[in-house]
Amino acid sequence: MQAIMPPAAAFCAALALSVPAVCAAEDAPAPAPLPTKEALAAELTDTLNAALEYNYLFFALQERTDAATDRQLIGKHREVEDKIRALAENLRRADCRAEDLYGFDGIMSNYRHTNLLLLGYYNTNPRHDGQDAPIQKEKKTDTRRQNDMSIFCFTYNDPELLHRDTQRRLSELNSLMTDLLTMLRRELERAVDSESAAQTNTRITPISYRYEELCQETALYVEDDPEGAAAVLQEMEQAYAARCRGIKQQAERLVQADCYGNEELAATVQMLLHISNQDR
Repeated sequence: MQAIMPPAAAFCAALALSVPAVCAAEDAPAPAPLPTKEALAAELTDTLNAALEYNYLFFALQERTDAATDRQLIGKHREVEDKIRALAENLRRADCRAEDLYGFDGIMSNYRHTNLLLLGYYNTNPRHDGQDAPIQKEKKTDTRRQNDMSIFCFTYNDPELLHRDTQRRLSELNSLMTDLLTMLRRELERAVDSESAAQTNTRITPISYRYEELCQETALYVEDDPEGAAAVLQEMEQAYAARCRGIKQQAERLVQADCYGNEELAATVQMLLHISNQDR
């Protein structure tokens, strides 16, 4: 079973799905009360969560090719489509846009964040041979799967809202990454003899892992919205360069001290010197 990555469809445009016109009979019952904005916000959240659940299921069952799995995925996909149509109708009845709902920015931002991480994990998972599977494998899928089994990739209808979310997320990531670099420098400062040097790698390993995760997350946002990211990247580069100066100073100090005879720390220090000497 192969994955399909459709172009990122504007979410509010997706909500503009047409609904069949229904001719009201003279004795038709009174129309249902209009949904409140609070109820619509809850319905939007439920719809996006259902889309995420489908995407998780799609990737979890990616290697299966049996008919029962196909039916399960197609059924779940159609459930999400039904939710989208119902939400679109309720928004139409309330004469309301999704962007006007209370908490829309947070709802959409959380959905986008989770979906980007999911797609990023899938595309970098070693079991998929490093391929950008949803895109590169599209040509190998059959017509039925192209029609019925694509993943959901909603985004903002207004580019300015997209850029604003990207900039907010990147600013938060920049703050977290800056703190980690400061922690790394402080851990290097603590290596002052053979005993403390032996503990340094153990202390900085989780910092390095977390920093790498944040770098990957940053790359996902930059790739998804390069225009919006451009406004923050210079700030991130400046913060990185400032923190790297302190790390480089400590690395050079440890080199002069021969890393107190610790080979593991020496290898780490050489890597840090290499990274800190590079432009970001």
